[in-house]
Amino acid sequence: MKIIAGVAEKGGVGKTTTALALAQFAASRRLRTALLDIDDQGNATGSLVPIDDTLNHKNAYDLVSTPELDESFAPMKVSEYLVLIPASNQLMQLDREDFDLFFRLGERLRALFENRLDLIVVDTPGHVGPRVTATLVACDAVYSPTELNQYSMQSLMKVLALIKKVRGRLNPGLDFLGLVLNRVGSISTEAPYTPVEVSERDIYEQLKSNESVGPSKILGLIAQRQGIGLTLSSGKGLHEIPGSASGKRGVEELERFATTVLTKVGLL
Repeated sequence: MKIIAGVAEKGGVGKTTTALALAQFAASRRLRTALLDIDDQGNATGSLVPIDDTLNHKNAYDLVSTPELDESFAPMKVSEYLVLIPASNQLMQLDREDFDLFFRLGERLRALFENRLDLIVVDTPGHVGPRVTATLVACDAVYSPTELNQYSMQSLMKVLALIKKVRGRLNPGLDFLGLVLNRVGSISTEAPYTPVEVSERDIYEQLKSNESVGPSKILGLIAQRQGIGLTLSSGKGLHEIPGSASGKRGVEELERFATTVLTKVGLL
């Protein structure tokens, strides 16, 4: 079983969209997959099931808040190969937990699901705090969704610094897979796929030459298309994205990203 998370220092850069796409794509390849939503906003949860259905169901807060492991804990079934550990508005309370939280999340995920799942995808909050650190300690691998602008680059450097600290002190096995470049203005239509706009291409080239990133850690480029996010956030799958030329390219971009990630961690 692999645990993978998307982490960013700010919201609105594609964490939920890429997490949903990755989980749904893995499930479509018959990998036994769970999406763990530890973002109290619950956008990933609401994209997969009606929020009212989660009210009487064990959630991400219940998973780690109890003193002892609840061996009867079970996720919600979404489809044959996809289950959900839903968010809760109580998750913010975990940001006041003690140091033990950093290890408890991973320990409980592995105790409950090591032999039952192939993949857990974690949707994280849009700020770096204890829940994100706990996720990084739990994870086998992490990627970072980011945009090609200078503000996002500053945020990215903070995320990379945190990943380095966690890997050095708490989880030496953590693999930084790389970046998925989201909301790109325009992307070339043939491989190698690159940004078309000059300002974005300049930042793209800077990332390729950055010693912490480099060409091998560009996991994919996803253009800014309103229909993609709306489709996924409405609970529909990748195959239900509108079949326009733009929609088809969006599906291809997300599937290339998901294929790259799952290949890097040995699941494809």
